[in-house]
Amino acid sequence: MANVNGTEINLMPTEGMRAEARRYRAWKEDGEAGGTDVAARRASQILSGDELSPDTVITMAAWFARHEVDKQGEGFSPDEDGYPSPGRVAWAAWGGDAGQTWSTAKGESIKKARGERSAESTEPAADSMAAKGMPSTMDLRDLNSQPLYRSAVVADVARAEDPEVVEFTFSSEQPVERYFGMEVLSHDPEAMNMSRLNSGAAPWLWNHNAEVVLGVVERAWMGDDRRGRVRTRWSPNTKIEGSEEYKRRQDWESGTIRNVSFMYSIDAPLDTTSREGMALVTAFTPMEVSAVSIPADHTVGQGRKATSSAGPPGAAAATVAPLTHNNSNHMEPSTIDMEAVRAQAAADERSRVASITSLCREHKADDLAQGLIESGASEADAMRSVLSEIAKRPAAQPATPAAPVRSAQPIAAGGGSADIGLTDKEARSFSFVRAIRAQMMPGDRAAFEAAAFEREVSEATAQRMGVTPRGILAPIDVLSRDLTVSNA
Repeated sequence: MANVNGTEINLMPTEGMRAEARRYRAWKEDGEAGGTDVAARRASQILSGDELSPDTVITMAAWFARHEVDKQGEGFSPDEDGYPSPGRVAWAAWGGDAGQTWSTAKGESIKKARGERSAESTEPAADSMAAKGMPSTMDLRDLNSQPLYRSAVVADVARAEDPEVVEFTFSSEQPVERYFGMEVLSHDPEAMNMSRLNSGAAPWLWNHNAEVVLGVVERAWMGDDRRGRVRTRWSPNTKIEGSEEYKRRQDWESGTIRNVSFMYSIDAPLDTTSREGMALVTAFTPMEVSAVSIPADHTVGQGRKATSSAGPPGAAAATVAPLTHNNSNHMEPSTIDMEAVRAQAAADERSRVASITSLCREHKADDLAQGLIESGASEADAMRSVLSEIAKRPAAQPATPAAPVRSAQPIAAGGGSADIGLTDKEARSFSFVRAIRAQMMPGDRAAFEAAAFEREVSEATAQRMGVTPRGILAPIDVLSRDLTVSNA
């Protein structure tokens, strides 16, 4: 029995949990993907014959709350294709459904013994939180166990006087769906710790990729309209024609990429009492800002028309109503239907998990699936990761390699080493028309987005060949397709 503040609580795993942990080990021996090193340790703890620690039980309950959505992914149930999915394998490592029920109940008992509010508490605040579907207490280690991101659609691009400087809004109080409910970042004067952004070393990245540095954050500040702002300076690498940074700067300045994002950590327990239906983050630290391809918070971005600002002249701004902590009716139901937001967020997450699982399975990259799902990767991010993984594999030597194409056109053909392992279906879906249109009309956002698949394939081909293309590369997979079906 574990003694928690004088209360004896039995924290011995159940037989149902042990059966799931044994199932996890059997699946791993069979080569199934799923589960991190932490999952492997958790299975070992469950099978050790010893009681678990109270902190471990609390961690388990939080993990199950975050990963409940994995059960909606394809291959989680025995009657579905792809069973067991990576999510199902990880679920077993933590004790399966038996572990979820057990850790949730034991976690509530531990919190009660420690004097923490729980979903079973009769105190009004706890009742309110339970009604909102939020956990009553959230450890900062759980909240920050994975990187947290906020993204935004960029409005009309506004250029600063110095062509090497870009200024834009990057944060707001827009609610965002998290596993514990709707999260709001407070923009009170002391809520955002801007020390990292103002250190002179905070990067401006592409899609949060530390290997593609667009520039550096020179200054960050809070505007009178309660929005965070940054002034960034382009990296000299963005002037090197053909480099990844050069291409992304062209995307930004042409208006093709119009979104910004930032990564942050939560520095204080959430306030779930000051705003109805919301979890308020009262202290957080931005770590970097990024130009991104997929937005979330559509209310901030570079080029918003200024209303008033505490920052340098010309800084972008946008109007937002101030956060009133004592007014639970601040956001009118007619403006945002919170139930609809939650339902849509859950549906989008199920679709994301299913798509990533299917993509990784189709390309024999199952070991990537769980990590991509847990990191919050988008379908586009997953495609990039899978293509990058394919590019690292030994090249398959075709029986009759296609001859290299030497052309001044924007589409280039790779040699025999540019086979990146596309499926027949994907090779057939590669469109030279879309690729050429995107290259010939760089300012046409619709054409650029329509050629997303072709651009991803080109990047994987370039990585395999070790070259920096001036246009789009077509791998041998695609050329072999055309040579097979053509009489020419």
